[in-house]
Amino acid sequence: VYPSNGAVELNAGKKYFWKVRAIAGNAAISLFSEIFSFEINSNFTPTLTDPIGKVSESILPLFTWERVPKSKSYNFKIGVTEDLSSPMVEITINGEQYIYSEEAPPLQYGAKYFWQVTANNQEGVALGDPSTTASFNTPQGIVEIELKFGF
Repeated sequence: VYPSNGAVELNAGKKYFWKVRAIAGNAAISLFSEIFSFEINSNFTPTLTDPIGKVSESILPLFTWERVPKSKSYNFKIGVTEDLSSPMVEITINGEQYIYSEEAPPLQYGAKYFWQVTANNQEGVALGDPSTTASFNTPQGIVEIELKFGF
């Protein structure tokens, strides 16, 4: 069993390698085995669907992602930095979509934002890794009016 305390966290989709040898007391009594590899299953990592890399239609965008099996809720984060270290909003969502709330800190027109989702189990604990971090831009907020004069 991989250590759950004090060890580096293993991430889904990454290949890991391992080997073993026998030890008696403080002395190795065999050579190392051949090298084996494994990957952490990423079935519990949400896949974001919209908005990704485009201008949202509204200052209150609709965020969507694919359902993760066995998930009971999702942790949703949005912020102005790609690492989301200081998110503007971090909330728990029941379902696979979220419309940005008017009660949340307002999104600025013509700005770039980053967002991410993590699937949770019934106790609210993460089932797997967070989704990739996606970005989008808000609309410019400029209203263009075309005037036509007839003579």
